[in-house]
Amino acid sequence: MVELIDGPVDATDLSDRWKDAVNWADAVIGVRPPLPVGDALSRPERAELTLTVAVAQGFSKAAIAWGPAPELPTMVIPTPGS
Repeated sequence: MVELIDGPVDATDLSDRWKDAVNWADAVIGVRPPLPVGDALSRPERAELTLTVAVAQGFSKAAIAWGPAPELPTMVIPTPGS
């Protein structure tokens, strides 16, 4: 479905539910001025999408702030012989 997005999401062949979800997520993230969101998503769906986007964005910002993980040694555990 992501391949269907080539330019403004409202000009794609996505269903109204997907268009509303993308527009809502963009509004939560603040990547551009919010576009009107239709009523294809219920209030509980919007709440769940808001929480999911906020948590994902928070983890993304934390990962950037903390930097890459240090190299960890590889532990090899032999398989018991039969």
